[in-house]
Parts: sequence; C-alpha cells; structure tokens
Amino acid sequence: MQTSARSEPEGWWILVVSLLIYAFVGTNWTFQQYVGHALAVPDTALPGDSPPFYFIRHDFVRGVCAGIAALLSFVLVAATWKRFPHYSGIALFMSWLWLMPHVCDAWMIYWRCPHLLDAHKAASAWNTFDEYLNDPLRQAVKWGNLLFAVALAVVLSRRWREERSNAMAAR
Repeated sequence: MQTSARSEPEGWWILVVSLLIYAFVGTNWTFQQYVGHALAVPDTALPGDSPPFYFIRHDFVRGVCAGIAALLSFVLVAATWKRFPHYSGIALFMSWLWLMPHVCDAWMIYWRCPHLLDAHKAASAWNTFDEYLNDPLRQAVKWGNLLFAVALAVVLSRRWREERSNAMAAR
C-alpha cells in the first residue's frame, strides 16, 4: 500500500481554512457584536429580565454568525470536493457538527419570538430562562443535528473505504 508523498497530505489546508472560518466568523465575539449591530438587534434587556431576551438575542446573533460561517465552510467544501474529497468531507462533517446547532437555534428563536428585533413589541414563547434552556423542541433539534452528523460520518467513511478498496483492486 504505497501512496505518493503528495497524494494524501495535499488537502490539509482545507481543514486549516475551515478552522479559521469557525474561529473568526463562527465564534468571534467582535464579529458577533458587529452582526448584532448590523441586524439592529436591541441590547436593552439585561440578564435576569423576564422573558429572557438577553440570552435569546445573544443566541440568535451567535446562530446568525454560525450560519455565515457554515455558508463559507460549505462553499469551501463544494469548491474542493472533487480534488480533495477526504479533507473536504472532514471539513463538512466538522462544520455541520459545530455550526448547525447554533444555526438551528437562531432559526427556532426567530420562529418562536415574534418581533424579536423590536424591543417594544417582542414576545417570547419562553417565560423563563429555564424554560428556554430545557425546551424539548430545542433539545430534539440539537439531538437531530448530532444524529445527522453521525450519519454523515458513517456515509463518508463507507464511501472512503470503498474508494480505497477500489483503488487497491485497480493496482
């Protein structure tokens, strides 16, 4: 089982770029503040307010930033898939695993909080922070994302094994 020195490690940079996208777009607090201001998300509510708008709005902005990072990661994966399918698959799996739960949170918050971006009209489906944290629908979405990521890993792993065995048989 010999591989050329250039065949496998060539695509390592995809993982580095994917991690940089995650670090600078998906989790960077400064970028999150910029997006919050760009979306005109009101920051008038303080922790402890009822309903828990401080946490809800913070999670909404974090989800929007994660959505931007996921979109950039998926573009990177689509652009590199044909040439580097292994590294692109890993980047896809990691982006889905790390970013999509936050994206789904933002979607669910936007769906369940009418007038979220208007501090005077905003309403929430959750009356307390505990209700927000322990919402069964939020938990189901997070578990669904995790199960989808595991299924994605299994499918990609099988595909890579088949490709490897076909390449070995062709030799």
